[in-house]
Amino acid sequence: MLSEFLGLTRSLENPNLSLTDPDSWNDAFGGSRSSAGVNVTHKNALSLAPVWQAVSMISGDIAKQPLDLFRRIDAKSREKAIGVPASNVVRRRSNAEVTAKKFWRRFMVHSLLWNNAYAFIDRNGRGEPIGLINLLPDRTYPERKSGQLRFVTVVDGKPTPLLASDVIHVEGITTDNMSGCDLVSHATDSWGLALAAEGFGSEFFANGAQAGGVLEIPPHYTKKAADNLEAGWYKKYEGKGNWFKTAILREGAKFHNVTVDAQKSQHHELREDQVREVARWFNLSPSRLGLSDSVSYNSKSEDNQAYLDSTIQIWLDLIADECWAKLLTTAEQQSHFFEHNTKSLLRMNAKARMEVYETGLEWGVWSVNEVRSFENMNPRDGGNVYYSPMNHNTTGEDAPAIPVEDDIGGSSEVSEDEDRTLHDVRRLLFNIGQRGRHKAKKPTAFCEWVDGGLAWHREQFRATFGDNPDVESLVFDALCNELNEALNRTQADELSSVAGEILKKHEQRAEFITQELKESD
Repeated sequence: MLSEFLGLTRSLENPNLSLTDPDSWNDAFGGSRSSAGVNVTHKNALSLAPVWQAVSMISGDIAKQPLDLFRRIDAKSREKAIGVPASNVVRRRSNAEVTAKKFWRRFMVHSLLWNNAYAFIDRNGRGEPIGLINLLPDRTYPERKSGQLRFVTVVDGKPTPLLASDVIHVEGITTDNMSGCDLVSHATDSWGLALAAEGFGSEFFANGAQAGGVLEIPPHYTKKAADNLEAGWYKKYEGKGNWFKTAILREGAKFHNVTVDAQKSQHHELREDQVREVARWFNLSPSRLGLSDSVSYNSKSEDNQAYLDSTIQIWLDLIADECWAKLLTTAEQQSHFFEHNTKSLLRMNAKARMEVYETGLEWGVWSVNEVRSFENMNPRDGGNVYYSPMNHNTTGEDAPAIPVEDDIGGSSEVSEDEDRTLHDVRRLLFNIGQRGRHKAKKPTAFCEWVDGGLAWHREQFRATFGDNPDVESLVFDALCNELNEALNRTQADELSSVAGEILKKHEQRAEFITQELKESD
């Protein structure tokens, strides 16, 4: 079956055109005629730079997001499925001739232009998927026969029926519950206008940026004289080598300019508007196609998140759902699922990533080795430990007892009450540090937080440790004074790092504050 789809016959004149396939003739000479008088086809639509850019961008971004197969361990855990046949065809090699990334890019080009994409599932004798083959969307269609859905594709001019279970079909917007609405057909007038504007500009500059007009010939001219004048005009004043020559008209002949020039026709504005139109057809922000946009984001990762949410997430979900329904057995569907890994699309710069990793480690979300894997680094010994967010001790059944240093520098285990006090102090200082680092990113908010004397944290202190003004002053007043000094001597762009150092130093006073609380009791 694989060779049947990959071994299509081609003509000697054009290897991409099957002379026995009537749909190939329609593709070469068909299309929809726009109101602007330009024929729009799926192929010449790609000659529009914004259409090419949009299709290339979206198809490339989706193709490079790995499609992983997972197995559910329990309600909260999962793991990558190893050894399942469906995993290899979607993740590594889709068939003997095409890798997965190339397959998915072709699949998405079809999805974006035809609003339909089809892929035949090649199976072995046990019914397991061993290959995925792209089917051309202009000669593949769904139909119902005897109440059953099936697909028909034209191979070498012959309609070939396929079982619905053997075809992956992803569609865009649909009105007939069968296939997606062809995008190029619906965008004919919009893209036809863009092609007409591009053609106008090409002709305008091909004629030396000179407008066309009417050559008026006096009535006493004979036909021969008129023909000679017309032929001489074309010979002397048309063509690249004759641009900007001065025209000389004799015996009453006149030239009348009747063409609207590029400025009056708002040619530049029209072409920019058409870029925005293309962006709308693909649900893209105009900034993605090189135009300024009213929507702005604070970082590249936020921009990519908006792009993921509004443009490509629906395609990712449709692909994952179809693969789950068509590539897995009934039993596997109960325990397995497909999901795209979009971390590469949302990858932040190094500084931002380190800040996120630091928070994740402090809160026990990730282990050191998990963070290292995010950066494509090998694991290290002892790196599989998770930390609790407040006291930075390992969690789980094998977590060691919390040691504290005694007066002579040794260590011993503390009592449960002493451990709870130290734990609560560390939690308080950690919360202050986390809130302070967040506020320091915006100087105005940070000033208000410091000027307010860290009021919310003071309430937490009193609720936990009771009314203890002396220790409360040690915790808050000294910190507020130091932060106020930093505000007075630090530039806005340096505030975050300076405040972070002060807060970090303050967090290290947990043992001292704990001792003061014990003595005050």
